[in-house]
Amino acid sequence: MDTQITQRYSKIDLFSIKGRMGRRYYLFYSMMPIVFLWITSRFVGANSIGMSFNMGSFFLFSLTTAIVFFILVYLTIQRCHDFDKSGWYAIFVVIPFSNLIYALISNTNGLNRYGEMPQPAPIFIAIANYLLISFMVISIILTYFL
Repeated sequence: MDTQITQRYSKIDLFSIKGRMGRRYYLFYSMMPIVFLWITSRFVGANSIGMSFNMGSFFLFSLTTAIVFFILVYLTIQRCHDFDKSGWYAIFVVIPFSNLIYALISNTNGLNRYGEMPQPAPIFIAIANYLLISFMVISIILTYFL
């Protein structure tokens, strides 16, 4: 009798606070809303020299910021579950660039109290992470130093 052990993985659900999320997925999905927020700020005319908003632009930017914040909290709760911590640790997402710290913490292997291991990320996600980090570094340099 062949007893082959197969690893089971949990599915990634972006709009749930249940389950676990791996490092690569977390970094990818947590940077996408920040890029979206950056694009929205450029769309409404905000820049680093002077924040000049009209009322409609201010509402759009505020709404986008609130949506981005809630998405980041949901993602961070799942990431905390991956390294077997309570979702309350996600409150630290208000600290700038804390999502990079969450992405560096290693996960618990196998089953933990929050479920099975998340699916491994495809190589596309790893490449996209490098491109997103490069894009953000270049945009920060162009915005603040040139």
